Amino acid sequence: SCRPADRAGVVPDDRHWSPQFGPPGAPHLVTGIHAHEGKLLVTQLCSPAPSCPIQLWDGQHWLEIGALSGGIGISQNAISDGTTWIIGGHFTNIDNKPTQNIAAWDGSSWSALGEGISGIVLALTWHNGTLFAAGQDASGPVLKSWNGSTWDDHSALVAGGTRILALA
Repeated sequence: SCRPADRAGVVPDDRHWSPQFGPPGAPHLVTGIHAHEGKLLVTQLCSPAPSCPIQLWDGQHWLEIGALSGGIGISQNAISDGTTWIIGGHFTNIDNKPTQNIAAWDGSSWSALGEGISGIVLALTWHNGTLFAAGQDASGPVLKSWNGSTWDDHSALVAGGTRILALA
């Protein structure tokens, strides 16, 4: 179980918390808060719970926009291009739809990105309109780019033993 200090926004007698965000805190250990164009996407670690909510602040309300399950059930990161949110982590389902560690939300529903990515997705970035994802699987570091229908593998460009934790 999480200690109160592990939850987003929970500070004893926090008089700086804005009531527009509702009660302070997220129900699970927050792994990231991702901002884009006035919206916040909160990712959490819910293991060993069977399902983990994905929450979005739309500027006025908190919305539960989906739930992760399978794998560790964690989203490590998120990124948006303005129309679509992409989340990466270690999960096999989102809203009971099969995925492999990466998924896209178009504002109304979640979808898999091709066959997904093996291992855990630790970092995401956009470069010249192309989505890049990095992480780690049993064979070593993973670096891939999404061409709109399949993943192109660039893992051979990464030295063995390297762990990619961020992309810029």
